[in-house]
Amino acid sequence: MTEPTAWELAYQRLETPAQERKKFIRRLRSIGVHRWNGQARVLEICSGRGNGMVAWRDLGFTNVCGVDLSPALVEVSPLRRSCIVGDARRLPILTASRDVAIIQGGLHHLPTFDDVREGLAEMRRVLKPDGHVIIIEPWLTPFLR
Repeated sequence: MTEPTAWELAYQRLETPAQERKKFIRRLRSIGVHRWNGQARVLEICSGRGNGMVAWRDLGFTNVCGVDLSPALVEVSPLRRSCIVGDARRLPILTASRDVAIIQGGLHHLPTFDDVREGLAEMRRVLKPDGHVIIIEPWLTPFLR
């Protein structure tokens, strides 16, 4: 098992998994995804410990995959078999293979504007031509200003 860093431990103390899932479900419902086709292929980027993926599943989506840079967080995910350790700037996902690419509170972890641009370009690359990008960035960070 991978030893978590101080940041990973702090992240896991911020909210319980149940609180985090409830927050994600509320967000996803607020943008209407519960009315979308549950067969859509969803990629949750910066998936952390996987609670966003669980929220998608709770809303009826059956094909959900997560990517996170942290092996320690992927290991604690209840859906770890559907998670990949990988970098948002170089997604280990086939081109044009996803209907939805979502990042919830992950962009502010990318250190530079160039990194953000790379991550957004990767989201576009993995989407099918009629796919949806969802970006939820709840923290007012310096790069958002």
